[in-house]
This record gives sequence, C-alpha cells and structure tokens, in this order.
Amino acid sequence: MGHASAVTELTVDDRARIEALLTEYGWRIDHGGDVSELFAPEGVVIAPGVGLILQGREAIGNHFSARAANTAQVTRHIWCDLRVADCARDTVRVQTTQITFLRDSSEESTAKHIMIGETHDVARRAASGEWCFLERRLQVIFPFDVDLGRLRAASASSPAASRGLKDGVLYYVKSRSGEVNVARYLARHDLFFAVGDAIGYFPSDLTAIGKPVPLEGAFDD
Repeated sequence: MGHASAVTELTVDDRARIEALLTEYGWRIDHGGDVSELFAPEGVVIAPGVGLILQGREAIGNHFSARAANTAQVTRHIWCDLRVADCARDTVRVQTTQITFLRDSSEESTAKHIMIGETHDVARRAASGEWCFLERRLQVIFPFDVDLGRLRAASASSPAASRGLKDGVLYYVKSRSGEVNVARYLARHDLFFAVGDAIGYFPSDLTAIGKPVPLEGAFDD
C-alpha cells in the first residue's frame, strides 16, 4: 500500500498566511489585542531568556492582557529572515530573527533598548486554511542592555504612573482661568504642554484633567 507523500514546500498562499501570523503576533503585543487567538488551545510560549513559560491559550491570554495594561512601556516587535525548517501536511516548523525595541515612560524620549533573538515556531493549518501557533520558542542572542526589573520599578514610581497618566498622550485640560486646551503629557517633566504652545502646565495647577483626546464629554466624570 502506498503512503501519502509529505509536503516538503509551502504554497505561496500558505507562506503568506504564516508571514501574516508572525506579523500579527508582534502587532497585537505592541498595540493591544488578544494574542491568545493566534494560538491553538494547547499552544505554548517558551522564552527561557526572559523567564517565561506559558502553557495553554488561557495562560497566554492572561499574560499578554496584563502586559497590555502596562502602558508605561512602549515596544515594537520586528521579525525577518523567515526560514522553513520542516513542513509536513498541516504542520510547519519555521525560524525567524526577532528584533524588539523597548522604551519606558520614566526615560527620555530618545531612549531605546534593543534585544535580538531567534524564534523557533511550530504552526498548524486549520481546515479553514488559517494558521495558528502550536509553539513559540524565543532564544535570546543579544539581550536588552537594561535590567527590566529595575526599569519596571522606576516606571511604577514615576509621576505618570502615580496619577494614571500616560506619557506622550494628548488630554483635555482646564486651567484655573477656565480655559480649555488640548495638551500633551510628558512624564519626564511631569508637565502638560498645550498643542502649538511652549507653555507647560503642572498637573497641580489645573482645575481638571479630562479624558484622552478625542473622546467626547472630556470632563463628564
């Protein structure tokens, strides 16, 4: 009896879908979104270099939801050099180079920390043709040049974190004279700067700090 031959190459469509999956993973981490949706129910994330092991979609969702709540840290995840290591039927093993940029609101706006690693992924194709992760394994090659634990501690004690204000975000603010402005909060100065104006407002000098622009009813708390 003959045996079905294993698929040794991805179709152009499958490769494009896997590339989209890799991109969506980084996008959701950086901009917010349900990362767990990109994994099979039994999916696993393993990153020994940063002390991370997540087993199952629920654990993955909980971890990245908590991460998204930390708005003090800005990250961008970039992948390149996709290599198909093995492909058989509806499962594929791929490798990429992963570059992560990070900055915390407690730092100057020009600060940036870079980590470079390799991902070793196992992905599975569903009957619909969509691909999801079975496993994501990150191997850190060049670690961040900063202690992330100390960075988190500095962020937690920063003025922005203590007030729940987000660095670099536009807010409606109302001065003591009753004038309403749109101003950007800069954590490193603990000041609001009105758009188109170099004047800085201390939060304590404002009668009200509204919701982030462009929400309606800014002061309807």
